[in-house]
This record gives sequence, C-alpha cells and structure tokens, in this order.
Amino acid sequence: HVLRLPVDQIHPGLTPDDVESWDSVNHLALVLAIENEFSIRCEADEIMEFTSFQAILSAVEKRMASPPKLRAEERTGT
Repeated sequence: HVLRLPVDQIHPGLTPDDVESWDSVNHLALVLAIENEFSIRCEADEIMEFTSFQAILSAVEKRMASPPKLRAEERTGT
C-alpha cells in the first residue's frame, strides 16, 4: 500500500528507479510497514541495502529464519 502499486506490478527485480512513488520518504514508510507486518527490526545499514524488492525479500526471509527470541530482542533492542 505504501508505494500504491498493483500487486501484478510487484516483482523481485523492482527497484526505486522503476517506481515514481518510491522516494526517500516512502522508502522509510515501506521499511516501517515491513517491520510492523513481520514484527522485525531492520538495522540502518541493512535498510540502506534495500535497493530492490529482492533485497527486501531476502532481508525479511533472513529475519524470519531467526529464532523467535532473537526476533523479539531485535524489536526491543535488548
């Protein structure tokens, strides 16, 4: 919903260059939406590497593969 794209236009190779609405503000909104949806916390250096939808998918998959306790600690910063 953040980028206002039809689902059929979203694919792994999608980049900010392909989407007019994927600017710096919506990039952060997208990260927040992902963090909230999956109950994960993304690190700043990781966010900077979100240069494509595939990079985002890979990061989420990596976080989801972490043990639940670790994911909870990442959310709270403890």
